Amino acid sequence: MTPSPQTNPVKPVGFTTKTSAKPALLIAGIISSASASGMIYSSSTMFPIGTTTISFDTHPAFLFPSWQLAKTGVSREQKGHTFTTRKMRGAEDIFPLMSPSFIDTEEKKWDVDVSSIGVPLYDGTFIPEPPFVQRMATKSLASKLNVHISIDVSTNNLHRPLIVGHRGALYMELENTLAGFQVSADIGCDAVELDVFLLKCGSLVVFHGGGTDENPGCLRDYCGVEGSILDFTADEARKLRFNPNYDGFACPKQNIADEDKAFIPSLEEVLAIVKSSGIKVKIELKGHGTAEPVLELVEKMGMVDQCHYSSFSHERIGRIRELRPDLNPDGTHRYKTGCLFVEPPENFLDVALGVGASEVHLKYDTCTKDRIDAIHAAGMDSMAWFRGPIGMKEDVTYKYFDVENENEVMYDVVARTGVKAMCVNKPDVLFKSLDKSMAMLTTGSRILESVF
Repeated sequence: MTPSPQTNPVKPVGFTTKTSAKPALLIAGIISSASASGMIYSSSTMFPIGTTTISFDTHPAFLFPSWQLAKTGVSREQKGHTFTTRKMRGAEDIFPLMSPSFIDTEEKKWDVDVSSIGVPLYDGTFIPEPPFVQRMATKSLASKLNVHISIDVSTNNLHRPLIVGHRGALYMELENTLAGFQVSADIGCDAVELDVFLLKCGSLVVFHGGGTDENPGCLRDYCGVEGSILDFTADEARKLRFNPNYDGFACPKQNIADEDKAFIPSLEEVLAIVKSSGIKVKIELKGHGTAEPVLELVEKMGMVDQCHYSSFSHERIGRIRELRPDLNPDGTHRYKTGCLFVEPPENFLDVALGVGASEVHLKYDTCTKDRIDAIHAAGMDSMAWFRGPIGMKEDVTYKYFDVENENEVMYDVVARTGVKAMCVNKPDVLFKSLDKSMAMLTTGSRILESVF
């Protein structure tokens, strides 16, 4: 593994360099990217292991995406400005990154310490990166999805994906409840996602439960009883009480204990709330035999253009397409269906097109930019779905060290793949992330205009 040749020589340890450049184009000094190979570097100057002080004449505004190095963040004051200080997991050294919360074109001197970076030595030889640098490169969500922020803001092309509340707004209200869907509508979600089972009494209910996609609806963790939701009638299911101590429930415990809100609703009840709000509904066909009755209910309620259908069992959405092949005047399917994938196979596009899907729904960390581009090129829409609270906590603990559990940074990384919709557990946080990213992009464009 050999990093790209650098045009500027590496300065010895302790050497202080002063660099002048236009704001928003200055990239010397701090770390600007984590390469796929694990080498962390800046584009114009490399620093040897040790502590080097770099002085800037101008503020290198907002250019350094914190997710490429960051884990635990604190703030400190330096020369009258707040720097965001990040500590890499497994490392003892602190890496200061310029906070995007302030952008400054005024001529100033900025001193930044850069420590413990595996880079070329002054004589042109290379030394291995420290192990934690290698780990950061291999445990980076941004690297896996192949996204980055360019210093040329005109190339970032950040769009605003549709915000879909996963099972409602499950950090605010209990998942898959009327209260949760109402909150999602109230905070401005574009859509909500829900899970549907057909019970033995012929009723459709909204519920997720434990188990697998092959054997879903387990009640043990959710309700503290044995068996499956499929063993109950709708009346019996409505009397089930949720377990407030289950780790998978992320909302406040008092909301779980509130029997007026915490119950298993019928699909018809949920659709009635959603219809009045006008937002879309992503209906996951969770159990067997759901396609036909769900389709009939949606049509009876006059919500064909408001409801989409999805499933990991692709034959179910294939059945929807078989029953309703109707096209809009522009040639798109009127009845929207989405193929859900956990780990998309190499031929995932053929699989989706083979069942007439109009959308492909990928797990957030498989939602690479290349896959998203391919989905759109095939004439389908895309959505990134996020795991439940337990799964997401596992991911940021063991798989991805550059993001926190569905924080703004994680959402920003996924949004930069170009995905059309994001099905998230914290829609309120996604709103904040997108608002900040758009504001940052706008401000960066203004700086470039003022400079050039």
